[in-house]
Amino acid sequence: LGLLAPRPELATLLGQLGMSAALLLGVLPAERMPTLLQYARDLLPSTYGVEAFARTFDPNPDWAVVALDLAVCAGVGVASLAAATWAYRRAAVR
Repeated sequence: LGLLAPRPELATLLGQLGMSAALLLGVLPAERMPTLLQYARDLLPSTYGVEAFARTFDPNPDWAVVALDLAVCAGVGVASLAAATWAYRRAAVR
């Protein structure tokens, strides 16, 4: 979101707010959140990384679920990098 902002001040603000929300929702326990925030939490890739890490501490972790969670993180990372590259190139042309 920060790369698409028209002014640098807004880019900084949007970037910091987005990262803070993503980190906070990713590490807080879901059962203590309202239903709407639980759904928002499920949309964040950081949640899948935290869940994958937490699952490795089980006595018998389900490695397929851990791999799936990490694959979601990797897929979102690739998509985010592609979107950021597109936004950067678009901003550089102006």
